[in-house]
Amino acid sequence: MTNATILVVDDEQPVRNTVRAYLENEGYSVHTAADGPAALRAMSAFRPDVIVLDIMLPGFDGLEVLRRIRQESSAWVLMLTARTEEMDKVLGLKMGADDYLTKPFSPRELVARVDAMLRRGSQISDGETPLVHDLLRIDPAARQVWVGNTSIGWG
Repeated sequence: MTNATILVVDDEQPVRNTVRAYLENEGYSVHTAADGPAALRAMSAFRPDVIVLDIMLPGFDGLEVLRRIRQESSAWVLMLTARTEEMDKVLGLKMGADDYLTKPFSPRELVARVDAMLRRGSQISDGETPLVHDLLRIDPAARQVWVGNTSIGWG
């Protein structure tokens, strides 16, 4: 699924650049963000299929970003972080992350994990496929209604 969109969120530019380069080399469309607020803006703008998310971010941390993502999206989330404690991993997974990779990491392994997520398909189950008509999009799984690129909430 090389037409998938990936959002990479990390405050370290070298990490963002490396992950972006490896994913783009595989044909993915990649957007990046360096902090929590920028991550949420990018998520709304680009509606990524997969989000690669660091925990330690400026603005607000990756766990808060994850919490907010799960309120409106069923995108796959791979936590990519220097936090290696078991409790950090368990907390991230319990909050809705789908996978967890610790730094330092192999960019090839990260790409393989993204590929594996996308092979499993969308996390939207049958009957929850977004309904689209002209500029109106109703996404039951994300509990969002959109007109164009503007979210107008949920009834």
